[in-house]
Amino acid sequence: MKLAGDGGGSTAVCVATCEAQGRAIDWLYGARSLRTATDWRRLQSRFVVPEGVAAIQPRLIGHGPAAVWLDDYSLEKKSSLDFARRRNLSTTLTISNRVLVVMLNTSNATLTVLDQRTKKRAEQRHMRNDIILMDASATGGENQTHRLAHRFGSGNLQHDLSRTGPA
Repeated sequence: MKLAGDGGGSTAVCVATCEAQGRAIDWLYGARSLRTATDWRRLQSRFVVPEGVAAIQPRLIGHGPAAVWLDDYSLEKKSSLDFARRRNLSTTLTISNRVLVVMLNTSNATLTVLDQRTKKRAEQRHMRNDIILMDASATGGENQTHRLAHRFGSGNLQHDLSRTGPA
């Protein structure tokens, strides 16, 4: 894709998601944008089609004055998301110290935290099916920093329970 102009225009490639009756659910799903004038640049997006979506429509959209060129637009359907998950990923990963126990459910990317002093438990509700946990690890020992890291799509999120010295 190429964007030209100095009028502050922008452009994006995305898909519109539609329900079975044809009504749009999201007009900008999986959007990738260009906001400043560039030479040819490849825009790429990966997305999971959410539950309830019956069809997607590719879109090229823009805002403001600009000239846009697009070449070789394509979509590729993957049959399963299992290819993205690490093969030997444990169902649950746990890290703890004297105060907290933090558990990650790798099947739905939710956290559970137990306060060992009060025995109170906080559980994250599973809200979305379009979040895929690709990889996760739990490291740490008696005198080390504990780190629970997990990866979603192309981004990374990390949750740290840090301490130094004995628990």
